Amino acid sequence: MDLQDSVSVGLILTGSFILLVSFVRLRTVFETLSLVEGDRRVWLRRRLTIHRGLVVFFVLGYLATAAGFVVEVAFLSKLLVAAMFLLGAFFVLIGIVLQNRMLSEMLKTLGWLVPICAACKKIRREEGDPLQQDDWQPIEQYISMRTAASFTHGFCPDCAEKIAPGFRDSQSAFR
Repeated sequence: MDLQDSVSVGLILTGSFILLVSFVRLRTVFETLSLVEGDRRVWLRRRLTIHRGLVVFFVLGYLATAAGFVVEVAFLSKLLVAAMFLLGAFFVLIGIVLQNRMLSEMLKTLGWLVPICAACKKIRREEGDPLQQDDWQPIEQYISMRTAASFTHGFCPDCAEKIAPGFRDSQSAFR
């Protein structure tokens, strides 16, 4: 194996390592799916799974190409490099489509007007009838169904003073 092949193998193995790091980092992308609702989440999860499979495919392809250089099978190496370039274009396209779709879905999930009761703070379900009691739900339930958030309850200083005057001063829990 000459110097050019050695450099090529080194670059290919570096690319394999970068892809492996990307594979590990994809886990955080899957975690953001909790911000997306229902059917849209299913669509995104399927595409992300395909994307993750392509990362594995590329790592294996890189390693096979490096092996072709090491054992000096030029035809195999050139064919694999050409296949990696073609499939790389699809990989990038799928990645961009996924990013755009996820951003769009997160904006839909996070950026909309929420119909909330001015008195009790219940939220009306999407497409719900404002006159039907069943179409209104507590804010905690509404948010929990759409995110990974959990709730704990307490009193802000103003409400604590209204509900139990002087209680705040006697409790260290408020500090």
